[in-house]
Amino acid sequence: MAKQESIIEFVGTIGKMTFYKSDGKYYVKKKGGMSRERILNDPELGRIRENMSEFGGAAQLAGIFRQGLSPLFQALGDRKVSSRFTGLLRKVNGAASEGKRGQRPFHILANKRFLERFECNRTQKFGESFRVIVDDPVADANRGVVTWTVPDFHTEKDLYIPKGATHVQLILASKVLSDYEYNENDKGFALVEPELAKKLAVDYSAPMAIGDMVGGDTVLSTDLGLTEALPDTVGVVNFVGIQFYQEVHGELSLFQGGQAMQLINVV
Repeated sequence: MAKQESIIEFVGTIGKMTFYKSDGKYYVKKKGGMSRERILNDPELGRIRENMSEFGGAAQLAGIFRQGLSPLFQALGDRKVSSRFTGLLRKVNGAASEGKRGQRPFHILANKRFLERFECNRTQKFGESFRVIVDDPVADANRGVVTWTVPDFHTEKDLYIPKGATHVQLILASKVLSDYEYNENDKGFALVEPELAKKLAVDYSAPMAIGDMVGGDTVLSTDLGLTEALPDTVGVVNFVGIQFYQEVHGELSLFQGGQAMQLINVV
């Protein structure tokens, strides 16, 4: 029987290093050409293998985290939002002081500064579309319910309105991001809290007609359905977003333009 060819998937680049995925594993090569066999076995390339391991861990964790959030990333983010988020997680891992290189953990709460204020759409930042002074979302004692209170604002003067839009909608999304640690037995990274990492909740405001004050606070709330407090081995990552609609013959259709989303905080 003929041997099945490996499927090679490009992942991204950092400097002169190109990262790719083959047969479910992550590899790295230097621009200019270097064989996979040499990368995996040459004693002089140990640092490359360490970087490869940690970049692969960041890519895997980013993929797990995006589960359920992909529709928002696609609707409100740019084309490179996924790879850019992987780069953020690599900074989380790179900041770890414990563990051997190639096995350093991804500890979320201790390194949340690398994640907060991440713009999902570099061509349309959230603060450019939504110019209202507003506090960050806050969580209850269990970190299971997150609330974002937006004070009354003018739907025209306080927003960037793409031409043709007639309504605006605000979004709050909360997703649990688990710490990710190297397992020596499995020779790979694994979620510390795999079940909690599935927790996700999204809330949308009603579409608001553009042209006047809203008339009061807009309160969005997400409920992760917890029965007890979250452990310190996870963070709740909160996104705030904005998108627009166009009314035609009494029907609202999602409008392409002006949409933005920001990873505003981690609690």
